[in-house]
Amino acid sequence: MNDASKPKSRAPLLAAAGCGLLVLVVVCAGTGYWVFLSGGTSYDEFAAEANRVGEELLAATSGHPEGARDAFTDTRNPMRRPFTEPEPAQTEALRSLVGEDPERVLTAIPVGLVGTAGSVHVLAVVFPDGRVRFSGFEAAEGGLASGQGFPRTNEPARRLGSVIDGLREAGSEHCDDLTILTPDDLPSDLGADTRAHLTRGASEDARQRLCDAMEGGRLNGGTGMLGDVRVVARGQGRYAVLHSRMHRPRSSTAPPSLLQAEVSPAR
Repeated sequence: MNDASKPKSRAPLLAAAGCGLLVLVVVCAGTGYWVFLSGGTSYDEFAAEANRVGEELLAATSGHPEGARDAFTDTRNPMRRPFTEPEPAQTEALRSLVGEDPERVLTAIPVGLVGTAGSVHVLAVVFPDGRVRFSGFEAAEGGLASGQGFPRTNEPARRLGSVIDGLREAGSEHCDDLTILTPDDLPSDLGADTRAHLTRGASEDARQRLCDAMEGGRLNGGTGMLGDVRVVARGQGRYAVLHSRMHRPRSSTAPPSLLQAEVSPAR
């Protein structure tokens, strides 16, 4: 009897399809795993929190404190006024530069790791669209281990401090994840001094020196630091810089403090 006249079993076809699906799943899962480990150091939480902090700092200093949550203020230290209680003189200075409803251009926060083996520092620059870029790459041999770093004692502080983990992971394993800030990332009419400050140390060589200093997890046990918050705002064809000091409380259980902003022209 002609075998061609018999209905063919679908088992081989189904098996092949199943194998193909399995291969696809494995490849996709493997690709996702690779992206997560090799090219996906995530700064999403940090970017969202840095943008929130920058927006609220700008809103409060502009004279709209109702738009700001006092998430980082150390309420145990009443001698330090939080960023939600700006000095009238600073509000007036900001309005005279960029008007009453300025636009936030970027938020910049220094990040560091300090340990007995050395120290590294970068400037994390966050844009309103969620992009995170890095500049100010610095590395030094030796260091002074600090007993207290940035306190992640509440949820906003934890999210903001997640950039320390990103630096630790990217610097020791995936250097390219520290995307370098370039002049093209900044507005073309931003003042020359401000541009120079933001792009200082933003080179592949400087980044590589930082990553070399962290190679092999040398600073995995280092103390993580966050510095003062700076916001660049634009309005009326001009730019201003808001500088809010990051106060670390003495108590390891108290949240950090963002203090009143000081306003200056972005020259």
